[in-house]
Amino acid sequence: MTEPNQAVFLSYASQDAGAAQNLCNGLRAAGFEVWFDQSELRGGENWDRKINDQIRKCRLFIPVISKSTEARDEGYFRREWAAAVDRMRDMAEHKPFLVPVVIDDIAEREAAVPERFRQVQWIKLPGGEPSATFVNRVAALLDQSPSDTPPDVTPRIAGSVPNPRNAGHRILWVSLGALGLAAALGGGLQVWQRAVTHSADHRALTTAVEPQGSDKSVAVLPFVDLSEKHDQEYFSDGLAEELLDLLSLVPDLKVPARTSSFYFRTHPTPAPEIAKALGVRHLLQGSVRRSGDSLRVTVQLIRADTGYQLWSQTFERATSDLFKVQDEIASTVARTLRAQLVPSNTLVGARQTSNQEAHDLLLRGKERYFGGTVESDRESISLFERAIAADPHYAAAYAALAHTRGNLMIDLGRRETPEEAANRLGEAERAIQLGPDIGDGYAVRGITYLANGDWNRARDDLLKAVELDPKDARSLRFQARYFASQGKLVQAIATVTHAIALDPFDAYAWAWRAQFELADGERDTARSDLTQALRISPGNRKGLSVLAFVDVGDGQLDEATQLARALPSDAMRIPLESAIGCARGETRKALETLDHWKAGARDQGLALTVTAYSLCGQKEKALDALETDVKASTHLLGETLEVLKYHAYFGALRAEPRYKVLLRKMNLAE
Repeated sequence: MTEPNQAVFLSYASQDAGAAQNLCNGLRAAGFEVWFDQSELRGGENWDRKINDQIRKCRLFIPVISKSTEARDEGYFRREWAAAVDRMRDMAEHKPFLVPVVIDDIAEREAAVPERFRQVQWIKLPGGEPSATFVNRVAALLDQSPSDTPPDVTPRIAGSVPNPRNAGHRILWVSLGALGLAAALGGGLQVWQRAVTHSADHRALTTAVEPQGSDKSVAVLPFVDLSEKHDQEYFSDGLAEELLDLLSLVPDLKVPARTSSFYFRTHPTPAPEIAKALGVRHLLQGSVRRSGDSLRVTVQLIRADTGYQLWSQTFERATSDLFKVQDEIASTVARTLRAQLVPSNTLVGARQTSNQEAHDLLLRGKERYFGGTVESDRESISLFERAIAADPHYAAAYAALAHTRGNLMIDLGRRETPEEAANRLGEAERAIQLGPDIGDGYAVRGITYLANGDWNRARDDLLKAVELDPKDARSLRFQARYFASQGKLVQAIATVTHAIALDPFDAYAWAWRAQFELADGERDTARSDLTQALRISPGNRKGLSVLAFVDVGDGQLDEATQLARALPSDAMRIPLESAIGCARGETRKALETLDHWKAGARDQGLALTVTAYSLCGQKEKALDALETDVKASTHLLGETLEVLKYHAYFGALRAEPRYKVLLRKMNLAE
């Protein structure tokens, strides 16, 4: 239990008592002292003194804002709000104290609240149900860890599955949020605010990747959106990502990839632990305030182990000068760390256009891509198409469009039509024509060739992508998949290990390495890597699927069933549940389900179905499914062809003549 001066004060209208109780229960379950006691709401002079004393002593004040508070011109909660604002007059401006929580759809602009409330970030918790992120935010502001793992997070998988591409992408990162609040109130950026590690699992993860950072190393953390409406996070993220891309071009500077740097937005962690996990010595932090054509960017470079500020600066510019600001920041960081300077006029990623509208649409599309759902895929595709309409020569937009179309097919769990495949390949080729020195187009086209079994073209494109950007972890991960497709598992494992060193919080890299290790007979190592993947991203579909089949093979059927329930589509779930049924001895029923699924899955990839048949001892049916996929190879967009030669669960098929025929048909050595 916290000390009295660490208590949280909940202020609410009587109509919102149920929502306030939910908030109270969640915070108390995490070990925080919460001043909330309905039985004492009696009023009177003594009550006034008690409330004023609690507000003076509490560490955080949480006003519960709703349509009920809006409807009431008078109420005791308004007296509490006024007392809180009065206390803040004596506080240092950067001190965290006020944490407004909205429990329904009341708009911020409509709410009748003190003006001081509008100067901080509001949190929306429908019905007052506390999320894990909210509990972690309170923990960070109180500078302590919750006593227990929040109820919607378990050590193995989450009951509420986060975004598999970038879990919790849209939620404000607590420790940076405190910095942003200080800037918003005129205090400027402060030296690193302490934060907390949110769970034992996260602590295990941060010690799992411990390369020792050199002096020439820096992680670019997500910049905080300080715009008035807090609707420019896509822009602040884009600015930080492009800055990261610029710095990664410096040959002698280590810069972790976006996936890893942005991971800590929703996993508040002390600066030294972030640096240790990413293998760097320095952190670059910032905030962005955008209003119309005006741009205010504040940045600071700190030494992570000491918190010492090496450099900070605020840029007041027009939005049209964004690239100049990025160039100046990147060059100053490189100069400060005594690394080579960033090449001038470098056209990284989104910087391939002078059209501000196209650039803005691309950034919006990237933000939606990280939503990790079918709907967000479709929204990002629309935004990329609009970016291309605004600038038909925008290479980055074509590459992003082609890549997202592929992800949409995977999220839908279906094959592309020949027309869809041709269009997507054409978009990747257009990206290469417009940006022949940019690796993205080659990476997207290369992985498309790989999915279709066009080995030589896949090899050449992925090699080119890595040559153009040796620090691009995604291209390295794709190249590792090519090596595995040819049976070169040692080379595949080495390549994806290099990708993990560059991007240690890329859950897909850990999951793919596990798949290679399984095929190489390293089952225990594979299980460890899969556990790591799901610590990073509990909803990662690759990690969930592979670990589930490992559990089936190891007889851990209850665990496999739990994982199956978290899978996002029938194409993944039904084969797994059928394999579990066979392992439980319910073979007839399981095979009937699997046969029925395969018969109706004309537009589905069948790699998992092959695996399920193999685990059920049905070699001929497994080979039938393999043959179906090989016939559809020109527009498969699945994993079957690339895993045909090496997949661990195809081992029982390798001695079969039909399997050898398939290898020869796909130009793979037996």
